[in-house]
Amino acid sequence: MTNIFISSYEELIEKIKEITSKPILIFSDKEKRGYYFRGHANKDWKLLPTLLRDKNAQEDKELSESLCIDENDKSKMSLAVAQHYGRKTRCLDFTSNYKTALYFASNPDSSDYDKDGAIIILERDYHLPNWFTNYLVYFVATDNRSYVSAWEYANEILQKNEIVSEFIRTGRNLAIDDVESEIQAYLSKGFMVDFRNNDCGFERIKKQEAALYYFGSKFYADSENERYYHDPDDLSRYWSSQNMLNIDLHNLSDPHLGDDYCTKIIFPQRLKKEIYEKIEIKAADLGL
Repeated sequence: MTNIFISSYEELIEKIKEITSKPILIFSDKEKRGYYFRGHANKDWKLLPTLLRDKNAQEDKELSESLCIDENDKSKMSLAVAQHYGRKTRCLDFTSNYKTALYFASNPDSSDYDKDGAIIILERDYHLPNWFTNYLVYFVATDNRSYVSAWEYANEILQKNEIVSEFIRTGRNLAIDDVESEIQAYLSKGFMVDFRNNDCGFERIKKQEAALYYFGSKFYADSENERYYHDPDDLSRYWSSQNMLNIDLHNLSDPHLGDDYCTKIIFPQRLKKEIYEKIEIKAADLGL
């Protein structure tokens, strides 16, 4: 992650616009990629979801007790809704509007208002909220098991109508080894979901121009009664691992969000009042 220190409001806005005016790196014709922002009232905060910040939180218990989910629409939005209404999830909030991020970084009601703040700018590929990965992570998050073999899980996922319809819609192969490889590729690394033009009827998500990074689960192999966890970068969608890997469902993987195409602009506490006043955003504007 690149760290940049600024000393004035004008310099802050100029730097944000300078970074986001650079051409977005596109590696394939099918790729969707954009700039995302996250505001930190404390510059020292890390890019971690609440489940990794609170080691005592139980993901499946938290969600099952807090969400009333319609079985006919069980899905694509439930984790996003839980995240935006204060539950502990595997999601991390981002926005496509830098002013929204600056609101959270400079809000005088923050308990860290006396600290230097920061805005994170992340260039990232993204999915839309109707893609199969959103269903996949929902099924993982609400599963009360600790672990399952990757091959067995692929078989289970293939019984889910939502997954099958998405595979068909996107022209993917329903062969079991291909399904397992897709699960490895996306669930091991995590992924960004952008809700622009599709807030699914939730005002807060629309007003905040929200995006969420969904953290994946760790994959491991057993050897002589010991677990060997794999780095997500070692798990290729083109590598089938029948009967080799297990998924530690609620043990979240580290996606190294700050490694590439990520900038943190740090500003002194004395600028927070000016930032908050000049962005002209209030809590009601964001559905808070």
